[in-house]
Amino acid sequence: MLQSLFDYPWFLAVGLFFPLFIALELGWQLSWRTQVNSDTDNHEQIGKLRDALLLLLTFVVGFTCYGPEPLRYARSTFGR
Repeated sequence: MLQSLFDYPWFLAVGLFFPLFIALELGWQLSWRTQVNSDTDNHEQIGKLRDALLLLLTFVVGFTCYGPEPLRYARSTFGR
């Protein structure tokens, strides 16, 4: 029987959490050492990048929730 990582959600959660946490910490340390926040031009660009990533995340979550809706409607209308 073929098993998937989605069969073990705790391993998936831990496997995603720790690399993201490490990347966040490395980015924080790098920005602290390079003093990137003290430069107003870089700080403005980082804010724009953050806003763009949040917009992309909004679209991904929104279309993920919308995607199964036509299938659910078709199943309820036409039966199984």
